[in-house]
Amino acid sequence: GDYLTVGARRSDKKAGQAGAVFVYRREDGGWPLMAILTDPNGKANDRFGSAVALDGHRVLVGAPLDDENN
Repeated sequence: GDYLTVGARRSDKKAGQAGAVFVYRREDGGWPLMAILTDPNGKANDRFGSAVALDGHRVLVGAPLDDENN
């Protein structure tokens, strides 16, 4: 396809190891960065991006250490 997602479970974009997902789109033979996804409620060590699935324009992201009670 024309999209590529890369999970970065230890990214510090939001908080220490909260995680992020980088979305790229194929254009003119290259793969420029289109978006950086983070959990709006993400906290340190959630590991958002540990698992990533892409279906068309939808992205499903796993965050195995997310604990909404903390």
